Amino acid sequence: MKFLLCGCFHGRIPNKLISIAKKEKVDYILSTGDFNNADKLRKIIFKNWKSKKSLEEILGKKKFNRLFKEYISSGKKVLKKINSLNLPIITCYGNNDESSKSPQHRDKKKNKKDYIETLVKNLKNIEFLDFRYKKIGDYFIYFMGG
Repeated sequence: MKFLLCGCFHGRIPNKLISIAKKEKVDYILSTGDFNNADKLRKIIFKNWKSKKSLEEILGKKKFNRLFKEYISSGKKVLKKINSLNLPIITCYGNNDESSKSPQHRDKKKNKKDYIETLVKNLKNIEFLDFRYKKIGDYFIYFMGG
């Protein structure tokens, strides 16, 4: 059984990943997440690291919504592209992905929308397993994101 391990896409899928998946005839792709490109938001976060204001307060609602939409859109593109490989893909949240289950968000609102988990529900080849395991052949593979 062949596994292709990958992650930290940050809005892009390397062409080499696609060619390796096809050439090596992998059985599963196991991903550590980080589908979205957070470069623009990260720069603003680091620039305002000591601020007690939220990103929305710093940027204004309109600019924040535009940047967050770009962030989400880049992840959607990556997920759709990797799904098109027609291979079983198992993933979890990366350390750069927003999730109410992530350690840094556990003390905050629990109704926060977990968008990657929501997106993959409509992608037939991608299975989302965060803080869960899956038995594949003789292997137990545990996915713990964040």
